[in-house]
Amino acid sequence: MVRAAVFCPVRVGNLLKPPSHELNPVPVKVQTAKTKEKTSTSITGFFQKMIDDTFSKKRLGVDGKAITEQTILTYETTMKHFENFQTKQKRKYN
Repeated sequence: MVRAAVFCPVRVGNLLKPPSHELNPVPVKVQTAKTKEKTSTSITGFFQKMIDDTFSKKRLGVDGKAITEQTILTYETTMKHFENFQTKQKRKYN
């Protein structure tokens, strides 16, 4: 059986050196003026905002139509179930 020689362009001494992009990192510009402050919203607050936006027709369905009142009732029921869960767990989730 004849084995072919394998060409390896990397020398053993260079394997332990870090790549060149780690030696000279590119500076990153951070724009702080345009960043918005993150506000902490609880899950129930998020549900309530979603319900209010849906009821006022700010949120629309995928097809562009208003979301039905039955769906809004489903959102309200889900929020009440989650509030009951928080009460039983004696913990507020954010």
